[in-house]
Amino acid sequence: MVYDSLMRKKKQSDDTTILMMTGVSLVNSAWLAPLASNSPLLKLGNPVESPLPFYDSRCDEIFCHVGASFGQLGSVDPYKMNMRKVCLSLGSGSGGGGGGSTVLVKDDHYRWFARFLLEGKIVSELKELGGMLKDEPAKITKRKPSKIVALLVNELKRLDVFDLKGFKRELEKDKNYLWEAVKSWCVKDKSVRVNFLNLWRSQVKLILKVGY
Repeated sequence: MVYDSLMRKKKQSDDTTILMMTGVSLVNSAWLAPLASNSPLLKLGNPVESPLPFYDSRCDEIFCHVGASFGQLGSVDPYKMNMRKVCLSLGSGSGGGGGGSTVLVKDDHYRWFARFLLEGKIVSELKELGGMLKDEPAKITKRKPSKIVALLVNELKRLDVFDLKGFKRELEKDKNYLWEAVKSWCVKDKSVRVNFLNLWRSQVKLILKVGY
């Protein structure tokens, strides 16, 4: 709770004086970390499982959340951070602010980009791939051994592609970039594979034309 000023006022009933706050606002704990990002009272911890990471098309970034505490208030709502920055910090032995993390590992910004790409969250029209995939894209972020997951993630890592800007950069060099890795996700039905290829190629052309 925050207030503008304090004032004394006499009660009409018994003429006693009471202290009143004016301009009172109730502070939601979810506001503290974003508003106090430069405050020494804000301490950031390890990545947390909830809320789940998400892609923001306005800035072409994937975000995750880390634990946060604020002064004597203690724990507050998790703080949103750029996932790539958090993952890079894991490589130097800290998990978004201190200690180790099992929620994220160093290459997870590639994994989540791959998942969001196949889910149609990076390029919305690719949502139509959903019915043609032989496995759920969520499998990519579960970090279980899988040949098709490894093929896709390793190709993104090889050229450091973790956002739409980087994806377009590589497509401009080679319009078939990532196709070999992506087509392994398609079911074996021949007619479905034709539709899968046509949809993928049409979206590659659109990305190269308008850049989103």
